[in-house]
Order: sequence, then C-alpha cells, then structure tokens
Amino acid sequence: MGSPSPLTLATSALVVWCVYETSPGDFPTMPGWPLLGNLLDLFDPTFPERLHKYESPVRIKAPIFPKDAIAFDEPAVIKAFMLQSPTVFAFSSLLIPKEAMVVSSGRFHRRLHMISGQALSKNSVNAHVAGVSALADRALEELCVASESGEVDPVPFLQKYAFDVDSFPEFRTWIVGLDVARLPAFLWGDAVAKALKAQVVIEQTCLDVVRLRKANNQLSSSDGLALFLKANAVEAESFSDEEVSVNIFGLMAGGFHTVSQTLGSIVHCLLHEVGQSDLDRVKADIQAANTDEEMASIESLNALIKESMRVFPMSHWIPRLALEDFILKGVVVPKGTILIPVRHRGHLRENAQEFQISRFMGADSYDKVSPLEFLPFGYGERSCPGMHVARLEMALLVGKLVGGKYVLHPGRDKTVFSFFPFHTARPSIRLERF
Repeated sequence: MGSPSPLTLATSALVVWCVYETSPGDFPTMPGWPLLGNLLDLFDPTFPERLHKYESPVRIKAPIFPKDAIAFDEPAVIKAFMLQSPTVFAFSSLLIPKEAMVVSSGRFHRRLHMISGQALSKNSVNAHVAGVSALADRALEELCVASESGEVDPVPFLQKYAFDVDSFPEFRTWIVGLDVARLPAFLWGDAVAKALKAQVVIEQTCLDVVRLRKANNQLSSSDGLALFLKANAVEAESFSDEEVSVNIFGLMAGGFHTVSQTLGSIVHCLLHEVGQSDLDRVKADIQAANTDEEMASIESLNALIKESMRVFPMSHWIPRLALEDFILKGVVVPKGTILIPVRHRGHLRENAQEFQISRFMGADSYDKVSPLEFLPFGYGERSCPGMHVARLEMALLVGKLVGGKYVLHPGRDKTVFSFFPFHTARPSIRLERF
C-alpha cells in the first residue's frame, strides 16, 4: 500500500481540527491542533488570558490526558470546587509516596493538613524569626563572595536558603530525579533510579529522627517536627512514625523549589520591573523598622513580594483528578475527569503589564477585594500548609536585600524565563555590600 498523498494528509488534519473545535459536550471545547490538541496552550504563559475569552468551564484536549480535561477560572466556581469536590493531584510519580499529603485524599488528607497547619501556624513560625534572619544573612553574604569572581545565578544560593542541600546530598539527587520523572520514561536515563535510592536514605533518616525525638521525649522544642509530633499525639487516630516521616520530608521538599524560584523572580523584578519611587518607598519603610519582626510585617515590602508573585505566579494551574461524580455549574462531571482550576487572574487587572506595589496596599488591596483571584498558596484544605514559613523567608531576605546594606547589579546575561513546570524568572546578578 502506498503512502497517503499530501492532499489526503491535509484533509485528515482538517477533519481532526474540526472535531476538536466542534466536539459535542456540555461545555465548549477550546480549539486545538491536530494530535497535540491544547498541549502547547497549557504550557504557554498566556493560557489564562485565552481561557478567559471562552465561557468557563472549557474542555481541553491534550496527549497527556487520557480524555478531555475541564478548565475553569471563575472565582466562585473555583471556590465551590476546592471546598466541595474530592480530588487528588492528577499526575502520580514513583517518587511521591502514597502517604504524602500532596497525593492523599479524604479524611487522611484532612487530618494531615490540619496537623501540618498547627505545626506551621503563623505564631509558631514567628518564633523562629531570628533563625530565619541568620539564614538570610548567610545566603546574601555567600552571594556577595561569589559575586567577587563575576556575575552569578542567585537561585542555587536561594535554594540553599530554603533548604540546606549541602548538608543532605541525597536530597539534591532526589530533586533531580523528580524533575526528570515529569518527562517520558525513555528520557529518564538513570536519574529516577538514583532518586529512588536517595529517597530510601532520606525517608530512613527522617524516620530515625522522628523515633529519636519520641524515644527521648524531645517534644518541648518549638520547631516544626516537634509541633507536628505534639499535635499528632493528641489525635484519636494518630499517624504512624512512617507516615509522619514521609510528610516531614514532603514539607521540606515542598518549599525547596517554590520559595527559591519565587525569590529568583523577585530579584528579577527588583532589577527590571520595580519603579524607583516604589523601591525608595520600600527601602525607607525597611530602614524605619527596629526589628526583623517589624520588617517582616511591612506593608510595602509584602506588597512588592505579592506584586512579583502576580507577575510571575509559580503555577497557573495544578491538575486535579475527580475521585467521584460531582456537579460543576449544573453539569455532572464523572469520576476520573481531570480538572484544571486556573487560580490566577492578575493578568486581567487594570494596567496589568505595569509593576505597581500599590495594587496590594491599603483597604482596596487586590488580595482583599478579590481574594479568590490571587491564590499563590492555594485555597481551603488544599492550601499550602507551609505558607507562613514561605512568607517569612521571602520577607526577611528581600527586606535585607533592599534595605540598604547591599547593592544589586544586573549581570550581562539575560534573564532566563521558564513557563513549565513553573512560571519563573531566573536573572544573572552581582551583589555587593554597600
């Protein structure tokens, strides 16, 4: 049998295109490419803007989904979905244990989330301002030393600030494997196998620490592990030592990429996005603060951080898998459907292309007036339990960077922008002591 003619191929492609654009269903379908569907759309930073032009929810097709996914961005729909719909993270991984909070569900997940929230509450985190401040000083000083030899990529230093991987080499091996595991299996090489071996070491180390703390009754400390263990001890259905160790590891891993990559994007904004008047205002407010605690709560400083997160949201969407049938805007969505709540609508604000810290200041602050349009830490029982740790880490490091002790210079290399798996900016810099 001969090969099909170009005309036949073109006709087939047109038919597929038409099927994608006009496929029947209770929700409209976003037009896509033959075979690829909306795959390129999903990994494009303008996807939320294009989605908003359609009547939400919208059906999405892509080879990474076994069947149509459903995407939506209406705040009221997102709130109802996050509060009422039982779901789990849609993409499993060999490197994420089934006991981990990110892939757990039901009562098990709710209990984990509650205990983690107690252990990492705002009050418990604020008890460690001095320790986090010292880590921020170390990270910035190490950046200064490295800059003496030329421009540097700040992200590795910010990663060490978020979690000291130098003292835990298996963790870096695991992170590399986790990133590679997102790719098709034939591209893994030996990275995932090495990561699995590293994971065994990490989980055993965490388990040994948990058991040592309990054996020696070392629960009087105010660190996150001690608070987690104390909260767990009073539960009628307490978690096993193995379950605790897996999730302590998960909490550490969760902040590694998110905090460091977000800080990298903030550094880019300081160099290339923030206006001088805004920068002067933040600097003056920081210099007027008497303590690190006061600095961490400065409105203008936190507004700068939030505006950076609006411009560079870590993830526009996180796919969820429906665990049972449920109703979405009057339509029955069957169990097994992949759902894509797009949690950021900052691109729809007036003058959205301008960097304005005033957007997050005062009584009409964007996150107060429209709280469901700016969800950098998620919402409800799927919110980030480490949000208070992340906020403190970002406020202290950015505050010290802007406060007048250091001078930040752009490097000659251009900023590297990434849109998958995270929407981030990774600048080249030089940092000097003032």
